[in-house]
Amino acid sequence: MGILVEARGVRKSYRHGDLSTELLRRVDMSVSAGEMVSIVGPSGSGKSTLLYCLAGLEVPDAGEIHLMGVDIVRARRGESAKVRARHVGFVFQQYNLMPSLSVGENVSLPERFAGRRVSRKDMCDLLERVGMGGKEHARPADLSGGEAQRVALARAVASGPDIVFADEPTGALDTANGNVVLDMLRAMADGESRSVVMVTHDLEAAARADRVLVMRDGKIVHMMTRSTSREILAAMEKMEPREAAEGAMLR
Repeated sequence: MGILVEARGVRKSYRHGDLSTELLRRVDMSVSAGEMVSIVGPSGSGKSTLLYCLAGLEVPDAGEIHLMGVDIVRARRGESAKVRARHVGFVFQQYNLMPSLSVGENVSLPERFAGRRVSRKDMCDLLERVGMGGKEHARPADLSGGEAQRVALARAVASGPDIVFADEPTGALDTANGNVVLDMLRAMADGESRSVVMVTHDLEAAARADRVLVMRDGKIVHMMTRSTSREILAAMEKMEPREAAEGAMLR
């Protein structure tokens, strides 16, 4: 399997006045095609910062990030934007749907930004796949949290991305709706060409992945394959019992 995203020596700091806090400390990692990877760790460990850097939404201070073979750290802004538009889908905890647009318009939005036309049939078929058939004219304000996240998933895959980045995709959902979303994300990575990278505090969600990366203090301190939620929790407790207890949520 080919590598879709790879980070080498990635560093990122946050500066406030004269103070500087190092968020990522020389992180190395990669994600292969057909793989689902979860990133876990206590709050402040750098997992969301890493996800945004991998996706090209934030620029690291140092290091390399190759996304679909392009070093998006050194690429021109327009080139990195094209890589994201053609190959990347995003799913966020708060859905990020445009309230003034209908469900169908929200799903079609990334393709329109990329200069491609989405047929009504394709849009309706996609909504049907995520259990939102017949809702294309609804507004985001009329949807439940679970419905809104399903629309966000449909929008994320509308362009047929090679890699989907998900930041706490079940954080605002109840268990039933969270499981539906996780089933969809898992299915995305079950083929040979598409991958999912997910940041989560939910260790049951993390256990759905092929690999789990445990972060602390801006570093990947442990890597696990096909692990249970209890095994992930045990690994986090070994690194720091108090932080793991505060940062992990077993559902």
